Amino acid sequence: MSITSWRTDWVTSKCEIALALAKGAGGAGYGEAAIIISSALTALASEMWPGLRQDRARFIELLVRMSPNRPSLSTVSIPLLVQYLRMHQEHSQNALALATRFLPAGTSLVVTGPDVDRSEYEILALLPSISVRLLRQFSYACLLYEELRTSYAHQYQPGQKADSWPMTMLPNRAVSYVNKITERRIHFHIEWLAQLAVEVVMQIDSAFANIPPSRPAVWWINE
Repeated sequence: MSITSWRTDWVTSKCEIALALAKGAGGAGYGEAAIIISSALTALASEMWPGLRQDRARFIELLVRMSPNRPSLSTVSIPLLVQYLRMHQEHSQNALALATRFLPAGTSLVVTGPDVDRSEYEILALLPSISVRLLRQFSYACLLYEELRTSYAHQYQPGQKADSWPMTMLPNRAVSYVNKITERRIHFHIEWLAQLAVEVVMQIDSAFANIPPSRPAVWWINE
């Protein structure tokens, strides 16, 4: 094993275990697989930027900076953002504009990430006054941390914006949505999460001769 490959080998082996668990090995399922993959990503983020009281910021930073662009982890979940905006009267017009532009009518159609989700630049082109910090709270990277990594670690289940059961069986999906009576919830597909973790660690091994690199002056999630 080469000096630079042990990290990639370690993450790859954990993802292989996660994929087996997701298929039911040992009576396990989605939750156990999500815990293992998110723990591997947490370890990578901690190694990249050691220190206390920055777990959320560095986890999100890792995904935004080190992930491939299929899809970008800075992509914004339009269904979840619209649902949030509709709950606040001062944002009602923004919610209407986003829903009219990007969402299908009604909530019965099963949609995936590419169907509805957009970059913050596309959203800002439509709504130039909306807060970038707000948009980033609904990025895939932030939702992965809050709705999967943190929720499974502290609540034994995904968060209120996510679901462990997909509504689509289409292959090679990264993100899809689960239709509830009055809302949609995001589903992160385990196969994609495992691929993501491996690609992130390979990027780290190829990009950095020495870890940790310098700490960002401002974390992406706080910009």
